[in-house]
Amino acid sequence: MQTFDPVFLAIERYEEWLRQLDQGLQKNSHTIPKRGKHTREEWEDLKRKYDYTCPCCNRREPEIVLTRDHIVPRSFRHRGFDNLDDIGNIQPLCDNCNRKKGNREIHYPLPAKLAQL
Repeated sequence: MQTFDPVFLAIERYEEWLRQLDQGLQKNSHTIPKRGKHTREEWEDLKRKYDYTCPCCNRREPEIVLTRDHIVPRSFRHRGFDNLDDIGNIQPLCDNCNRKKGNREIHYPLPAKLAQL
């Protein structure tokens, strides 16, 4: 009988999603504007800066999976905001906190103990 590890399964699904995303971006790179994007390395670096912790609820990976949250929501594009997908407009939030935030402009700063490092 196999044991079921939900954390392992979540990480495995997340890694598969990232692989599919990377493949899709490479396949459709001629249609994706280059301005205002961030790389996977920049995203991983941002998660490291936040110590793999959601700054809203303070839960950490692998208990949760961090998602990309747009500080200024993408729905504000029609208001003249540009470069919303730039890494400077991204913060790591868990899926639950990201959904609660919705399309409001909320910036959760780096926790003070991490900002000093």
